[in-house]
Amino acid sequence: MPADIEPIVACMADILVSGTVNRFSLAKAWEKGLVEVIEPFNDYAAQLETMIDFATIKEREISVVVDAMFGAGISYLEELLGRHDCKVTAIHNWRDLLFGGSLPEPSANHLHQLCQAVRERKAELGVALDGDADRLGW
Repeated sequence: MPADIEPIVACMADILVSGTVNRFSLAKAWEKGLVEVIEPFNDYAAQLETMIDFATIKEREISVVVDAMFGAGISYLEELLGRHDCKVTAIHNWRDLLFGGSLPEPSANHLHQLCQAVRERKAELGVALDGDADRLGW
């Protein structure tokens, strides 16, 4: 276990053993200042920008189809690629708790609609995210 989380794990273990877990409604938690709203996009984009050669992509002005697979990454790649002058078309970019009736898995057997969209739009690249946007497929 990484050293920086050991104190957190120890604290959580103490709370669980003591039985002193407090429960609040969301409204009460807001009122008590216990809720922190985070916007992960900038950190996510910064990480991807260390992994992808956006300078080359920007030079080419490529056309990309992005399949968010109805998951947590909706709009993330659209915005990031748009920042780098890509022409972006998005599919499956709305929230669907059933993921369109399929697994949000960017593997070959789940990319048929993305491949079709790439062909129809004559795009140069098709990219799909998994349900929690931590993996890509193309």
